[in-house]
Amino acid sequence: MLIIKKNLRKVAILACLAVITFFSGCKDDTEDNNDSWNKFISYIMYEEDGVSEYQKIEYSYDSQGRRFGMKAYSLGELGGEFTNFSYNGKECTYTSKSYSSGTLESQKNCKIVYYGNSWDKYISQIEYKEDGVSENYKYEYSYDSKGRTIAIKYYSSGKLSSEQTNFSYKGKECTYIYKSYSSSGTLLSQNNCKIVYYGNSWDKYISYIGYKEDGVSEKGKVEYSYDLKGRPIAYKEYSGGILYLEHTNYSYNENVCTYIYKVYSSGTLQWQRFCKIVYY
Repeated sequence: MLIIKKNLRKVAILACLAVITFFSGCKDDTEDNNDSWNKFISYIMYEEDGVSEYQKIEYSYDSQGRRFGMKAYSLGELGGEFTNFSYNGKECTYTSKSYSSGTLESQKNCKIVYYGNSWDKYISQIEYKEDGVSENYKYEYSYDSKGRTIAIKYYSSGKLSSEQTNFSYKGKECTYIYKSYSSSGTLLSQNNCKIVYYGNSWDKYISYIGYKEDGVSEKGKVEYSYDLKGRPIAYKEYSGGILYLEHTNYSYNENVCTYIYKVYSSGTLQWQRFCKIVYY
C-alpha cells in the first residue's frame, strides 16, 4: 500500500503539471478571450472520498495580473513554493523552495524574461543552482513576427539536453522536430511532431502528436476540447495509440470548474479523482 501511495503521489504531481500545461499560458494577445479562463487561483485534486485534499496548488497575483506567488501542497503538507517575486520591466526574479515534512530542503533563485505584452509567454526561464550563479536548467524560446513559436531549447547544467526546431506553419497546423541529446552532446533521438491550434490563438491546442522515428506511427498524442466560450471541456492523453489519462465531466459555475481526472492502464480504468479549479 505504501508503494502504491508513493506512486500515486508522483502521478498526482504530474496531474498538477498537466493542469498547468492545459490551463495556463492559453492567453494570446490577438484573441479576445476572458482572461479568467487562462489563469487560476487554485487547483485541487481530492482523495477518493471526494472531500480530503490530495494535491493543491495556490496562485496569487499583483494588481497587474502578474504572478506573485505559488504554493503546492501534498496531503495537506506544503511541498514547494515560488516566492519573493520581483519585476523589473519584462524580467522577473523569484525563489523556488522545496520542503519535506515542513522542513526547508532547498531554495533556488529563478529568472524569467517575458515576451512582448504578455505575462504568460516567455523568452527565457532559468533556475540557478544553490550557489546562485550556475544554471541548474534553462529554457529558451524564439518567436516569429506573429508571435508563433519557432524554436525551443532546454539546457541542463549548461548543456543542451533537448530542442524543438524546424518549425513550419500551414494554416492552423504546425510541424516541427523534437531532438534529445546526451550530456556529451550526442544526438540520441529525433521525432517529428504536429500541433493543431485552436481559434485565433497560437498558444491553445486542439491536438498535439509526437511521432515515432518512422515518422508515421504515433508515439504520444494529446487532444483538447473546448466549449463555445473557449473553456476546456475535455482532455485526453494517449501513448502508442492507447488512452492512459483523461479529464472529463467538466462543470462550470461562475469562476469555478470541476472535473474528474482518470488514469488508465492497458485501456482499463485504474483510479479516478475529483478536481476543482478556481479561476482568476
